[in-house]
Amino acid sequence: MEYKKLGTQGLATENMPTLSLDDLKRDHKNVGVRILFSGLNEVDEVKGTFHANFQVHLWMYCEELVGKSRDTMPFLDPREWVIFQAKATQIERVVWNPPTGTLSEGGEFFTGDGWVICSLFVKGVFPEDFELERFPFDMQELLVSFRLDSHFFPRKMFLVSVPTGQMNFENGVCVASRLTFNEWRVYQPMGVVMDKAFVDPRNPDAKVGQLTEGARERFTMVFHIERASGHYLRSVYFPIFCSLTMTFLLFGAEVDDVQTKTGTGVTLLLTIIALRFVIDGMLPKVSYSTAAEQYLLFAFTATFVMTFLHTFLPRFCAMVYHPDELSERMNTHEKYLFGSSLIFYILWHLFSASIGYCRYRKARHGMVLKLV
Repeated sequence: MEYKKLGTQGLATENMPTLSLDDLKRDHKNVGVRILFSGLNEVDEVKGTFHANFQVHLWMYCEELVGKSRDTMPFLDPREWVIFQAKATQIERVVWNPPTGTLSEGGEFFTGDGWVICSLFVKGVFPEDFELERFPFDMQELLVSFRLDSHFFPRKMFLVSVPTGQMNFENGVCVASRLTFNEWRVYQPMGVVMDKAFVDPRNPDAKVGQLTEGARERFTMVFHIERASGHYLRSVYFPIFCSLTMTFLLFGAEVDDVQTKTGTGVTLLLTIIALRFVIDGMLPKVSYSTAAEQYLLFAFTATFVMTFLHTFLPRFCAMVYHPDELSERMNTHEKYLFGSSLIFYILWHLFSASIGYCRYRKARHGMVLKLV
């Protein structure tokens, strides 16, 4: 999976028009939208779902309110015209801010000219295709999407970045400062407005932002989450690394002590197999191999090859060399085996770490980590 960067073509910041409240009010068919992301939990890679909590704020014009007060405000149920692209959603609460007083500095209230703010408090279960090839060093791109029913509200969405206290709605999206994530780190989300025919802004044919000629009736919040891999480094990688490193203990026995070398190698193989069963619950059940499984397979293969070479080295030398020079030849070949094994062991880890770090920097370039 190639991660879509915030700022690349299709999701470029200049393609995300953000209107001021005054510009928004110039056309009664405009709808201003911003979203406050307040919770992420139960990220299920097997089922392909995640649970999210958020608040949706909509600025819209209601002709019925012109010249009227709060008491005469008609009841409008947003469940009839706000449609979420989700497996399940629950709008827990709807708060209307009718025209009261004058336009404040924060922009929270309008004068009695028919403009209102509809705030929806939403919990939802959203589908997502997770890519776990780099597990546990993976980053996931998640989408929360909803649209307005054009038959009920034939209007056009725009992002609004109205500050509220210490919250800054960059690109129409803000993350609640009180959030805590146990297993994930969240990056600054981005809001996009797009044609209602497209659900995913990653679609190359999606009409996003200023590129949209028709009605922009869909809002999509794009955000990236990064798995906190410290737990997996301690519980998965470190035990496997230690078991793999202990294969060099085979060089501690005499070169012709085949029984000791074979017993030690088989014990290490069984240890790695036991580790596989112990950490099985931590690994995702997918059809392809993850980075953690690849490292486990490398450790098992390297230990098997090392045990095989140490077991049959004396017999190979006995078949080739004269008995008078057999002992010297076996010691020489064991030194070559030790040097080549050590060099390969170090270079493989350095190469893997370098590739992983380059992918890490590339996938996270230009993103802002929210310290919550």
